[in-house]
Amino acid sequence: LDIWLYNRTGPRLRLMINRTAQQSDPRDAAFVALRLRGTRCNRDAIGARVEVVAGNMPPDTRHSTLDTRKSIQTLRAGDGFLSQSSKWLHFGLGAATRISAVRVRWPGGETESFSGLRPGQRYILEQGRGAAIEWTRPSVEGGLRLEASTQESHEKTSSAQVLLPDPVVLPILRYALFDGSPRRIEPRGGPTLVNFWASWCMPCVAELKGLKASEQRLRGAGLSILALSVDGLEEDGPTDQADGQRLLERVEFPFESGAATAELLDKVDLMVRFLFDRHPTFAVPTSLLLDPQGRLAAIYRGPVDAERLLRDVAALDLPAADRRRLGEPMPGRRYGPHMALQLDDLARRFSGRYQEDHLRFLRLAADEADAMAAQLDPTQLPEAQRQSLANFRSEAHYKLAAALNGLGHLDEAIDQLRIAITVKPDYAQAFYNLATLLQKRGDTEEAIDQFRRALVIDPNHAGAHFNLANALRAVGRVDDAVSHYRRVLQIAPAHARAQNNLALALRSQGRVDEAVTHFREAIRIAPQNAAAHYNLAATLRSQGRMEEAVKHYRLALAIAPDRPRVLRGLAATLAARGEHGEARVHLARALELVTAAGNKDAAGAIRAQMEKLD
Repeated sequence: LDIWLYNRTGPRLRLMINRTAQQSDPRDAAFVALRLRGTRCNRDAIGARVEVVAGNMPPDTRHSTLDTRKSIQTLRAGDGFLSQSSKWLHFGLGAATRISAVRVRWPGGETESFSGLRPGQRYILEQGRGAAIEWTRPSVEGGLRLEASTQESHEKTSSAQVLLPDPVVLPILRYALFDGSPRRIEPRGGPTLVNFWASWCMPCVAELKGLKASEQRLRGAGLSILALSVDGLEEDGPTDQADGQRLLERVEFPFESGAATAELLDKVDLMVRFLFDRHPTFAVPTSLLLDPQGRLAAIYRGPVDAERLLRDVAALDLPAADRRRLGEPMPGRRYGPHMALQLDDLARRFSGRYQEDHLRFLRLAADEADAMAAQLDPTQLPEAQRQSLANFRSEAHYKLAAALNGLGHLDEAIDQLRIAITVKPDYAQAFYNLATLLQKRGDTEEAIDQFRRALVIDPNHAGAHFNLANALRAVGRVDDAVSHYRRVLQIAPAHARAQNNLALALRSQGRVDEAVTHFREAIRIAPQNAAAHYNLAATLRSQGRMEEAVKHYRLALAIAPDRPRVLRGLAATLAARGEHGEARVHLARALELVTAAGNKDAAGAIRAQMEKLD
């Protein structure tokens, strides 16, 4: 077999020609290749089993089988990870001079023998034909010349220098001066090199001296340099910040300097992990080249010299396409359109760790989407592109709204969702989220309207039905609320909260027996639902079913032992049964809880309840 190889981490296509016959005995290199063609099974005969018997003896020779070789292969559609064989079945025959038999068991179970095959040839085996068809290689006009090439090997090194195809917005990066004063890396109106180094690192020291020696040329190119020491950040490390400061004084370093923070290095590491599939552990020296807008333009792992810096600084002024070509590791032809990095993907890397950066990148993503839309005339775009742009823009504002809400910025989140539904009027989830936040803010009537709009788009949105029902019940429109609770249970019968809230609505209408049924169903679905146990207990108590009410109060109390209303309900039921001693215990605990919470009204009501027991 000859093999085509493509390595995804070193993009080049190679054809490996099989020359083994030239390196060993040519007589030991026989083969036969077969291509199956189904007529009564699938066209490619996927699943067929082929047996080839070859040797140097006639098939009726019974004295020895030493020179006979039997090979079996099954034809598969594909069986490799990120690789694919052709549908030719290749049989190596060794030193065989004849093919004794070829048998095919076709998909479906039919077995067929083929004759007339010779080593060194390719054949088509067509189902039902019985005789092999010799395959002839297609002719190529002018012939085909393949010349062997020498594959260059590259020495592995820990240093790497990358000019990014597009500048990338950085997170908020803070450092400190050596006197402890806090600072932030910000745009300076020109390119900036941020260099991370340590006093114990000899390559770092040599790099600092090299930057000093090239000061005039670097400043002439408009480059600012900020050297940040990592001394003292490593626990039990050999040096501290004072060592770094003394080194800079000793070498008379002429540029700005300071001390990196653990947070700054962690954020830089998150950026590198976002930009590269394969990334080494952070090590010094490492440098970042920032463009005049403060965006990351290049990364240098290991020492960087003045020549490389000057070349990359000059590249910052080139058109984007030319700069991208300079950043490519080798010459080539672009496979498809250039894809810019998605800022919302970058935001996700910082979510949960650095919320300020998570929010910053989402804001920038929304601004970028709006700017893109402003540059295009939607009426001139095909429908598919117009829809894609609307989806992109609305999703950016939707994600920003979610982040703002998570940080407690309710009004801003609502504003962003209004943009999302304006851009994409059929975005049901955005309408639902908007309604939920309006409900949270107390704008119940508008929330009801937005829930209804979500349901026009998606009539089976269980969450919208449920929250709409809650809002309707809150404003006294109980009949309407009941119909939406029932719709929730049609869509999601195991919705325990809908069962509980439907029961509350029914109870408020005086339909107590129906309410009890739904409370029980809520408990069956979610036995640890303390609210359902409490509500059922209160309803049973109103019906005079005290023993069963006490049972459910106790179950609610076992699940939620620090809820004053459960304690008070249990105490009232016990008192009604004459069990004043235990009732006082529960009321005392309830009083303790509300007093600790500073709820004076509730405390007064509990004291009044205790006085009645006396």
